[in-house]
Amino acid sequence: TGVDWLNLKPSEVLMCAAISRVSVVLLATALFVSLPGSALAVQPGDVIFSELLIRSSASSEWIELFNTTGSDVDLSACSLSEGGAEVSLAGLVVPAGSFSLLSDGAPCVVFTESGSCARDSDFEYAGITLNDSDTEQIALLCDGGVVIDEVVYDNTVFVDDCSGAGGANCSVNLAPTAMNSSANDDWQGNWCVPPSTAFV
Repeated sequence: TGVDWLNLKPSEVLMCAAISRVSVVLLATALFVSLPGSALAVQPGDVIFSELLIRSSASSEWIELFNTTGSDVDLSACSLSEGGAEVSLAGLVVPAGSFSLLSDGAPCVVFTESGSCARDSDFEYAGITLNDSDTEQIALLCDGGVVIDEVVYDNTVFVDDCSGAGGANCSVNLAPTAMNSSANDDWQGNWCVPPSTAFV
């Protein structure tokens, strides 16, 4: 039934106005959530570091990120931070529940025995360098400095494992059972050197 606005008591007018405001907020929220391409701000732990090439025979390095959520995550408002330097990740979208491989100036990061590219880089960056001999801290920052994930790693922990893996390249990856931002803080307990440094 319709509302007789002319004969409403003051308290009823206030109540209707309050309900109207709530309805507008709920409608606006529903419209925002349903808009194609709309994305909420990245939250801590949404994207984590999952593999790092800590020793490389070439000048290029790479960093692997993992999206722990069920939605694509846009990192355009984010940056990688290391040793006081930051590089923008504008344009990088990490697919839901998937990995993205970021490389230091190399369009291809994994090659076949014949020399053809087996794994393209998802994003190329410049301006930061992974320390391959000492302690390093690397962070993913978004929206003006919010820490989404960070890892403090010690290269000396895996010196023997890297030597045993053979070759001049050595990556360290996060255990599949530890794919979250809390577990990847345990460098010695939840990270390891895989049998082969080649994520494809």
